[in-house]
Amino acid sequence: MHELSIATAIVETAQRHAQGKSIEGITVRIGPFSGMVRESLVFYLDLLLEEKEKPKARIEIIHSKANAVCSCGASFQISSAMTPCPSCGGFNIKCSDGRDCTIESIEVTS
Repeated sequence: MHELSIATAIVETAQRHAQGKSIEGITVRIGPFSGMVRESLVFYLDLLLEEKEKPKARIEIIHSKANAVCSCGASFQISSAMTPCPSCGGFNIKCSDGRDCTIESIEVTS
C-alpha cells in the first residue's frame, strides 16, 4: 500500500514542475530492491492522474539493475537477490544500491 504515498509524491512533484501545463507522460525508474510492486504503482499513478489530468497521462516504469560485490571481489549488476556471482557462482554478495525510485522524465504540453 506504500505505492499510494509514493504515487502521490510523484504526481505532486510532476505537477509542480509542469507549472500549470498538462502532464502528458511520466517515466519512473525503480530499483529491484525498492519494495514496490510495479502494477500497484501504475494503478495509483493512473488513478491520481485521471483525477487531475485530462487526457490521461502516459506512464512508463523502467526497472533498473543494482550493483553488487561478491566476497570473491567481483563487481557486477543484478536484477534480483537470487543472482549468483558470474565469477565464482556464489551468493555471498552485497548490494550497494537498487532501493531507488526516481522520476526520470515528465512530458508536458507545450
